[in-house]
This record gives sequence, C-alpha cells and structure tokens, in this order.
Amino acid sequence: MLISKLSGDSSQEICLNNEKISFAPVIPIWQIAVCIAVIAFLIGLVGYFTGKKIVREPVPNLITNHGNKENLSDLFMRHFHRKRSEDRHGRAYTLFSLGNKYILKEKKTSVFVVLTICAGVTLFTGLAYQTKIAEHYREDTEEMYYLNGQYEMGTLRINSTADGVSRECAEEISSLEGIHSIKTQAGIPVRVIDDKKIKRNDAYYKERNEAFLKYQGYPLAGNDGKDQIFKSLIYGYHKNALLELKKYVIDGDFDENGLKDDEIILSILHMDDTKNNQYPGNYKEGTPLMQYRAGDEIQVKYRKDFDTAHLPYEQLTDTEAQYCYKTYKVAAVVSFAYMYDCNITVYPLLITSDDQVQKLCPDSHFQRIYMDGEEYLTEKDRDKLERKLIQLGNQFQGISTRSMISDIKKNEVLFRKQMVYVAGIAVISFILVLINIINNLSYRMQIRTQEICMFRAIGMSVKMIRRMMIFENTMLGFCGAVLAYFCSIPVLRYLYRQSDMRAFGHKYQFDYPAFFMISAVAVLLCILLAGCLSKDWKTKKIMEQMNKVV
Repeated sequence: MLISKLSGDSSQEICLNNEKISFAPVIPIWQIAVCIAVIAFLIGLVGYFTGKKIVREPVPNLITNHGNKENLSDLFMRHFHRKRSEDRHGRAYTLFSLGNKYILKEKKTSVFVVLTICAGVTLFTGLAYQTKIAEHYREDTEEMYYLNGQYEMGTLRINSTADGVSRECAEEISSLEGIHSIKTQAGIPVRVIDDKKIKRNDAYYKERNEAFLKYQGYPLAGNDGKDQIFKSLIYGYHKNALLELKKYVIDGDFDENGLKDDEIILSILHMDDTKNNQYPGNYKEGTPLMQYRAGDEIQVKYRKDFDTAHLPYEQLTDTEAQYCYKTYKVAAVVSFAYMYDCNITVYPLLITSDDQVQKLCPDSHFQRIYMDGEEYLTEKDRDKLERKLIQLGNQFQGISTRSMISDIKKNEVLFRKQMVYVAGIAVISFILVLINIINNLSYRMQIRTQEICMFRAIGMSVKMIRRMMIFENTMLGFCGAVLAYFCSIPVLRYLYRQSDMRAFGHKYQFDYPAFFMISAVAVLLCILLAGCLSKDWKTKKIMEQMNKVV
C-alpha cells in the first residue's frame, strides 16, 4: 500500500459510466495465509528435530556446553603453543586460519550466511536487470507509439502524393517562433515488381491478401495486366529523420546526409521467433517477411501523373495509365521505419531522402511532420504554439494535429512507477537480508563467546579478534557472491525470456557491472558488521565468562 501511494496509483481516479472510481489495493489474503502456514510448518520441523537432538544429548554435556569446547584445546595448541621455528607465517596467518576453522566448525550457520548472501546478491542483481528492462521498454514504447516529437501533424491515410501538408506550409511551420527542429515524410504510392526469387512468408501474405480482398474489395498484390506486383510506398525522409533511422539498420549502411539517385532503404517487418507474438512487427531479431538483403536490386513503377486516389488503381485495373519504371539498389535494411506509416503496409517500405522524392514529384506533400519546441517555452507558450499548428493543419483535408507532450510524460510516469516498485521491493528485501545476516553473525559470535574470552585472557587483543572476524566474514561473503553468480545466470535469462527484449533487438548480456557492484557491497557489509558486532567484546567480563566455562 505504501508503494502504491508513492507511485500515485492509490490517488488515481478514472470515470466509468459518469462515476468516479479509484484504484483499491487487492490484498492476497489466501496466498499470505498459505505462506504463513508453510513457514510455521517449516519452523515447527526445525524445532522438532532440534528437540530430538537435545533429548539424545546427555544432560551434563548440555549443562557444560560440551559441544562448543570439543576442539578448543586443539585450537589453542595449534596456534598459541607452536615452536618458534614452526611459526613461519606470522600473526595474520594465525588469525586467518582461526577464521577458516570457525567456518568449517560451525557448518550450519556458515551455510545459512552464505545462502543469505547468495539470495540477496541474486535478488538485487535481478532487480538491477529488471531496471534495465524497464529502461529498454520505455525506449521501445517511444518507438511503438511514434513519440518522435512534441507535436505531430499528419494524415490518416495516403492515397496520393496530394494528400498531406504542402511544402510551403512546412516551410512556414519550420520558421515559426518556438520551433526547434522538424522531421518530415513525403510518400509516393508505387507498385514493386515482385521478384519471386526472394524468399517470403507466403502463408502470412496469402492470409492478408485474402482478408483485404474480402473486406476492402481490392488486393494488396497481384497482376496489373503487365507485371506481378505488390503495393508499397516510397517515403522521402528529412535529414533529421534519416539520422534517427540509422539506429535501426540491421543490414548494410547509408549516408544520412542523403541517398544517391539509385539507392533505397527497405523497412521489412519480422516475425517473432520467440513465439510470444503471432503477428509480425518491428523486430530486429526474427524472420523477415521478405528476405531482401543489402546489395539486392528492386524495381518499382509509379504512375506518371501520380493520380492514384481512385478505385481502378487499387483494383489493378488502370491498364491505360502510363507508368514509369525505376530500378534501385538496396543500400540498407532497417527493422523499424521510424516515421509512422499510416497505410500500415505489410510489404517492404521503400525509404529515400526527401530530395529524391522531390525530384520524382516536385509537388508532393508531406504526410507526416514531427516537431520539437524550444526548451525555454512555458506551458502557455506551448499551448499557443499548438493552437497555431492546428490552425495551419486545418488548411488541408484529412490532417490531424496534436501535441504529444502528454503522451511523452505518461511514458515517463509509467517508467517512474516501475522504478518505485523496484525500489520498494529492493528496500524491503535489503531490510530482510540485513536482519538475517545480522542474526546469523550475532549467533555465530554468541556461541563462541567463551572461547573468545579465553583468547582475550591469554593476551589476544580486541583488534586481533576483530581482524579474525573480518577474515571469516570476508570469506563467507566471497563464497556467497560466487554462489550468487551461478544462481544469477538462470534468473537473468528467465527475466530476458519473459520480456520482449530479444524481439526488439536487445541481445542477452549478463549484467556484470551490477553484479560486481552488488557483490562488493555485500562483502563490505559483512566486513562492517564484523567490526560493529565485535565491539561488544570490549565490555565482556572475562573472568565471568571463564567461570561459565568451568
């Protein structure tokens, strides 16, 4: 409930049937009850078997704590009564050996400490990896919803080059006060000569063509009387858009400053090989719907008069029209077109620079424009700029203009909420792990109090005892970190498989920086606890503890 309050979910309200409703936490009572019952059962088992062991032990041994004194004389003899000629390693080696012997002597508590450290390091490494997944998800959401600017102006569908915003209007927009940058997209409907040698997903294309013919009355591909073709578009991108497109290249390369007259970029949808998504998408990994490669040639044809906004063109029956043919060389293949394709073309999209589209069709319009405002703009200035853009966009039919600032903020708010939940889990887990480690280390010190007091009585200083404990706890922390490494590998792979990171081109990599940093913190925590807990021995009454030994 605290985490939901910090994230803002508890105060969020939505309207349903004209009534305000708010989010309420759902407490999993039955799951909590089952967990409590299981924990109680396990604690009962531990108590039962411990009780049986106590019953089997003779009463005198229990009273004199015989088990804890069993190897004490050996420790004394080995480390404090050696001959001078045999003591070649010095005080540090003696303390280190004592620490190791206590690790082996108190096997159960040693295992508990190692497992606790292992669980803590594995958990925090997983949380760090989940944070990285959330960051990638934020970036992928920006792509999926085309949050490419603070303002968007575009048409709902491209039927011809006359659809959209004129180039003169775009010039006026770029010169508006408060506009920092602009990205444009101008499209030309084309027919691509279908090269049957190119491998493709025939089953998917057949399904899509049949559905389109049934519901729209015309196909996406077929024979137009002269050639076997499929429909697509050539998009001309502004320089700023081409620069952003470079991030999504999966094959080949291109010059973002402008493409040559015979160069083209292909944006091809991919099927998700992880089987998490049954429909194609903008995946970097996966099987492309059509397997074009950089260096391939692709031929297109377009109407000479660019008059494509009529049914005969869509039905492939405009056999009297004059068409121009042009052959391109594929410069690069991208997984994501960056600029929104309102026709949602399933066949490969063709992308070039805007100047090349302008050469083909000087009067072509922009079907999509993304704009960013200056940073210094106030909320009032942004509203004023939005109204001006809407006014300019309303000059053209079918143009929608909107501000995407709220969508960008929502994406950031969602990311921050995920971070709040991750931080909440991390804080609670850290407290539990810390309490568990403190209890285990305190118990290890408590059961050897008499021995430590005897060490103090024969001259061992508190500083030496603290150093021995630091050696011991460092070894336990190191062993826990090593075990956590092997446990973290399947955990991180599981988190990777559960997310869509692979589908969107994010390769699996073990998060070594996070793991080593968390492991270092765990070992440092063990060292600090050893120093803090050993301070209690300064106040111990040695003779009082010695009397208990006897």
